[in-house]
Amino acid sequence: MKRANHLHVHDAGPAMKTSLGLLAVGTLTTWLLAGPFSGLFHATLPFHSIHELSTLELVEEIFSAPATYIALTVVCLGLGIFWMVRKQAAAGKEARFDILSRESFGFDWLNRQITSITFKFATVLQKTQTGKLNWNVVGILGALLVVLVFLLWSA
Repeated sequence: MKRANHLHVHDAGPAMKTSLGLLAVGTLTTWLLAGPFSGLFHATLPFHSIHELSTLELVEEIFSAPATYIALTVVCLGLGIFWMVRKQAAAGKEARFDILSRESFGFDWLNRQITSITFKFATVLQKTQTGKLNWNVVGILGALLVVLVFLLWSA
């Protein structure tokens, strides 16, 4: 498998590994504080109608939500694809995903199209610029006034 030199990838140093390790530990454990913080918010912000929720109730709420299972399915699919690509790379075969990723999954083409359209639109709008700051400010304030009048009229 060839290493792409045009990508500016470097090995993570000890400082990066340490900070990422701390972030990982924090991510895995901070959810345990949700129940106590919920009680704290309920006690200290009585006018905000914050409902107290224990950590166990929060866990039950999360595991009963369909979005949790959708997210877990997407993660498992990603891990499965990663495993298949690694297995093919170890066997020396070029994976279909390598070909797709080399082409950036078509997003480079899409990015070029959006950029081209934006430049064309900017060229058309460039004719509306006078080059004098005072007139540009008047145009911006006039457009703001039109929007405000429209919003007030439709309300």
